[in-house]
Amino acid sequence: MSIFAKSVMVASCTFMLASLLAAIMDPLNSMNGESVAYFGPHVERREDVMENHRMLLEQQRSLFQSHLQERRQTLRGSNYTLLTPNEGYPQINIDRISEEVSKRIAKDIAAHLDVKTISNQVLQQFSASDATKEALPAENSEHHSEISREPSVVDKANKPVKVFILMGQSNMAGQGDIYGDRDGDLEYAILKKNRYRHLIHEQADGNYTWATKENVRYVHIDSESQKFNIKRNGELSVKNAEGPKRKIGPEVGIGWILGDQYPDEPILLLKVCTGNRNLGWDLLPPGSERFEMNGRVYAGYHDLEENWKNDTQPNQPENITVDFLKSHPGWYGGKQYDLDTNNAKKVLSKLDKFYPGAKSGYEISGFFYWQGEKDRRNDVYSHRYETNLVQFIRSVRSEFNATSAPFVVSSVAFDGHAMEGNTRKVFEAQMSVDGHRRKYPDFFNNVKSVDTRNIWQDIMGEIRQTEHYGSFGEAYIEAGSAMGWAMVQLLKQL
Repeated sequence: MSIFAKSVMVASCTFMLASLLAAIMDPLNSMNGESVAYFGPHVERREDVMENHRMLLEQQRSLFQSHLQERRQTLRGSNYTLLTPNEGYPQINIDRISEEVSKRIAKDIAAHLDVKTISNQVLQQFSASDATKEALPAENSEHHSEISREPSVVDKANKPVKVFILMGQSNMAGQGDIYGDRDGDLEYAILKKNRYRHLIHEQADGNYTWATKENVRYVHIDSESQKFNIKRNGELSVKNAEGPKRKIGPEVGIGWILGDQYPDEPILLLKVCTGNRNLGWDLLPPGSERFEMNGRVYAGYHDLEENWKNDTQPNQPENITVDFLKSHPGWYGGKQYDLDTNNAKKVLSKLDKFYPGAKSGYEISGFFYWQGEKDRRNDVYSHRYETNLVQFIRSVRSEFNATSAPFVVSSVAFDGHAMEGNTRKVFEAQMSVDGHRRKYPDFFNNVKSVDTRNIWQDIMGEIRQTEHYGSFGEAYIEAGSAMGWAMVQLLKQL
């Protein structure tokens, strides 16, 4: 683990543990009807305090699992697994160990032990027990035995496919470089920084091949030229990266987390997005109404003109029907929304083509959204972003008859913590929809915003396109992993 990553983990653990300790020391204020400041919004009922306790323990569990992931990466081919039984390793009982970690955290909180210390203690305890069936190597083990890489087979026939729909613009589509010798390229991070080694299979000659997440399939449908373009359709692997320049998006990080957490479930990551699209016009969702700003009227859903002067009428038919729009060659408000949702429905209507062997249908298990770069370039759309995003979340859920399906929104990260102006407006809008801010009651426990500002490095804006985070593949893995963990937390609250 890099020094930076260790620092972030220690800081995160210290902050969350301190917050939990403060809540444990004085949890009864709420019983008298007083408002209690607690790691976010104010709560007024004892049940809310206990729910927040439970959520913090879930965050500790997630940190613990991240620590296990780092340990698994350092073992480099040993015959043990810490998170992914479907890669051919023996399985450690992750639920038993995680349960023990949660108990130990609650018990030892006053001792100010960090999660890594506690998890190491528990792993040491379990390594000598029947829970593992094998002795667990020390954290810095140099053990390198030959192992079988035969994947386990997921029983797809008797389970519905868990479908996660990914939407957004170019960063969701994928702009992260894989190959290269610069710090930031994915291959450099794996070979020189010893990170993300779960993404490769190492060979005896020192070379490697890309690993495959066997229970996760990845489909990307692009709508360039307003067509149904199948960009990718296969098992999740870096080797299935996008285009001749070999780019990745957040799907690798997302898919590995979901595949690890639900190894016995068939999972489909269904990405429907195209680059250079904004929410204020291109992805404008159904139900969006016209509004006035700065002396102009801005389009609602299905308007043919993007904006026009006050006290005038747009140059379009008075009644615009769906049949009219189907034959209309030009653009209109929400056309990209229509293209993307229709393309997703086409995939789902022919599921066996995109998830071979799926015989029990599918369920919409969640949504991911990463977008905002184009809206930040427009004063009006950045100002309107929150309104549009709230409507987008509700509309997409309704579109797929999944009105309470978990929804993860990933923030913009341009300029990191120094962001300002329209970028800051878009960022704050994205963070405001998080359910635990309680601004939108119907989003509580089912919408989570992910703050990705820590993926930003100042050098990104100096060497390559700022809007694509320097095309650093490492940044896309980090963002995707954070999004994946956010989804796991929401799924566990259902």
